[in-house]
Amino acid sequence: MELIDNYQPEYVKRFKENNKKCQCQNCLKEGEGYPYVTLTWKNQQRESLSLSCQTAAKEILLNPQAFILHVSSTTMDSIGHDEMTTDIEMLHQMIINHVIDSRTNYKESLYALSILLNKMQRGMVAGALNIDELVVLSSQLSDLISSGDLKKHFSEIPKLQNICQGLLVNIGDIKLELDLPMARKMSFMLKLSELKILSEERLAERLVELESVFSSQNQALSNVDFIFKNFILYKVYHNAFFEMGEGAISGFKELCDELFEIKTLISLYLLDTPDMALEEFSMIISSYYKWKKDNASKRVNPVKNEDTILYGLAVL
Repeated sequence: MELIDNYQPEYVKRFKENNKKCQCQNCLKEGEGYPYVTLTWKNQQRESLSLSCQTAAKEILLNPQAFILHVSSTTMDSIGHDEMTTDIEMLHQMIINHVIDSRTNYKESLYALSILLNKMQRGMVAGALNIDELVVLSSQLSDLISSGDLKKHFSEIPKLQNICQGLLVNIGDIKLELDLPMARKMSFMLKLSELKILSEERLAERLVELESVFSSQNQALSNVDFIFKNFILYKVYHNAFFEMGEGAISGFKELCDELFEIKTLISLYLLDTPDMALEEFSMIISSYYKWKKDNASKRVNPVKNEDTILYGLAVL
């Protein structure tokens, strides 16, 4: 047995203190031990919760302090576990630093990550990946954020409408288990199903409409940017970018897809519920997360590896 670091985020601490027995649909269905998750490597352990638990989702998404880490020590039999290398830890920390940077919104932080990942991808192709070069680039990105140049460059990236429209059609396949009155649930699901049958012209109009709805309501909700940043941090904490190499590249694309889909789901919901509460925001994300886990194997990746980063940026 070896002594290793154990990390407990604030959201786990608060859940343990305040929610001895959650009564959401998924907790009742999953039974003992749910929604607790333990992520284990040879040299560290992380405590977490499943985002598909409605109560856990509130703790993870709605608290700006959710990812404050409490560190302790625990004993672990390291047999059968991989080791987290120094390079992976450094990449992981650079990603977290850019996400939590208060000078950027969630889209700009992802743009910064895309530049890091592009540098990493080019190093892999050349057979000379150097973590120290990524550290230097991360520092340069911080300077660009301070000068305002990163925000300017991101604003100049064109949005590829055909890719967004393709994702919009696929969103019509999503089925969410929402704890809502039947009339509101049916109206929401009909709006989802409608996306499968719209013409290209109507899809383009729908994209503009949903973007407008989200932008206006986002301001009314006193800026929900930290919710999206918390979602990104949750995905990073659970390995979305964890491996050096193509694992990080595909993780970036998947995350951008998910954020586009979540934003679209929220916008569709806002069409009927303009006075949406933050708890409803987290409920939709939680339900989406469960659906995504249950249907991950059925989804198709239409993008070639060399286009993955560009694809991710195109839907932001």
